Amino acid sequence: DTVIVVVETVATPVKDSRISFYDLKWKRLDDARFITKPEMNDFILPQAPKKERAELVNLVNFAMIEMAFEGNTLVARCNLQDFYMGDDFKHYAKWINNRITYVIDKGKLKRR
Repeated sequence: DTVIVVVETVATPVKDSRISFYDLKWKRLDDARFITKPEMNDFILPQAPKKERAELVNLVNFAMIEMAFEGNTLVARCNLQDFYMGDDFKHYAKWINNRITYVIDKGKLKRR
């Protein structure tokens, strides 16, 4: 079956996206069938100390995540450094993976 994937991005003041899935009649499909959407914790590296992980999660009311297709790959980018913490972000930058990629695998977008 064919699925239409739409990524909508708002760019003020920082890029933030949402992703939606539709059938050929533009009936909205359940996102969970196709992707596990990234959350703030997904961008924090596993080796981050518990204290920094907790601080990051508590500082962020909602993650600013930009999504865009690069060929057949969906790239999700964490934009915290541009919005939430400014210069304070430097302390946390080493614990953040700014990019998560997804590839199409058996009709789903799966993390690489």
